[in-house]
Amino acid sequence: MNEEQTIHFADGSKYTGNVQNKKMHGEGVLQYKNGDEYQGKFYNGKRHGRGNTMFANGDTYCGDFIEDFMSGIGIYTWKNGETYEGEYQESIRCGQGKYIWPNGNFYEGQFSDGKFHGDGLFSGSDGEVYEGAFDNDLYHGQGQLQLATGETYKGEFCENTYSGQGELVLPSGEKYIGNFSEDKFNGEGLYYWPDGRKFEGIFKNGHPNDTGTMTFPSGESIEYQHKLETTS
Repeated sequence: MNEEQTIHFADGSKYTGNVQNKKMHGEGVLQYKNGDEYQGKFYNGKRHGRGNTMFANGDTYCGDFIEDFMSGIGIYTWKNGETYEGEYQESIRCGQGKYIWPNGNFYEGQFSDGKFHGDGLFSGSDGEVYEGAFDNDLYHGQGQLQLATGETYKGEFCENTYSGQGELVLPSGEKYIGNFSEDKFNGEGLYYWPDGRKFEGIFKNGHPNDTGTMTFPSGESIEYQHKLETTS
């Protein structure tokens, strides 16, 4: 029989709600000694189903529970105004979700072990937008980045840096296509100027280096064996 009762536990917590076989079962309210409170569904003595948790520190969670864990779809709101809406597994953000900061920044995409991991989109209130692969909260893998300055990059990332093959377009209209290492041109690449000049060759630490060919709009080309400046 499912009856409404009040149960006082040895740890100082108190339950008021439906009881079956001397266990919390059905609708009820569980108040913890530390000030946390859960209102919602119970099954066989555990939080299970839809419920709301109000934490003593001011955080809240509204969503699904499975055997005492936040599992399924839920919304977690921190006292500082940050929010997460999406999938949980055993009280950890895991799966598809959206994280929003009070300043308007947001991330929407895949999570693993509580971090941005997999394909996702980050949009900053300052105009920065990144869409692509994430690993452990960082831009990592294939992606596209647009900065507030107007700079754009499309290609490979490694821990938030341009690393691997990519294409960088600067606000001045200059463009580089080739290999990157830690945000710098390194390896084989092509550099284009808005006036039609093009350099193709080897780059090192952000500059043409060793061998390469400069081609002019007229079609004339010159072989170089020394370092060139890439800024107009």
